Amino acid sequence: MKIMLWSTLIGGCILGALSLIPHSEQRETAQSAQAQGPRERLETAKKELKRNAAFWHYQAALAYLELDEAESAQKEINQAIEADPSNPVSYYAAALIARERKDIKSRRDALVKALELDPDNPEGHFQLADILQGEGKTNEAIKEFELCVEKSKAVDAKGNYYDKRGNAYGAKGLKKDALKRIKELRK
Repeated sequence: MKIMLWSTLIGGCILGALSLIPHSEQRETAQSAQAQGPRERLETAKKELKRNAAFWHYQAALAYLELDEAESAQKEINQAIEADPSNPVSYYAAALIARERKDIKSRRDALVKALELDPDNPEGHFQLADILQGEGKTNEAIKEFELCVEKSKAVDAKGNYYDKRGNAYGAKGLKKDALKRIKELRK
């Protein structure tokens, strides 16, 4: 599945948008959405948009991405961002969608915005470093990988990172991967 390419983001994709919905409904809504396939999530999203537009546009974007419909995913994530521009999880999803579309500029822009809102997220620094490395910007890439290592201190014992809004991101093994990339770049 293409959506698994960025597994550390997707590991928290359903639960990562929890701060988009009222706390009392969070667990039940996330578990229900997680149990559905992409087509079921799209149908649920269409029905629930009025109740919580940001969360359901986000869910629809991920469902479209699972169905390899990146253009539709892009439209949905743009609407999620418009509905709640202060939630970094939508920008991380936008970066994932841009990666699938092979749009490096949009991917970088989304990551920069996500990191403005969530500067302690090690995954964001890792992904930005990956882009910089691909562009041949070795020194900048090393700095971002080093930030990833530093920010990995916030990862809990289960390998999760939580931003200030409570969004969860899978970050297991991220520090090790960043250290490996730093070593390779310094050769």
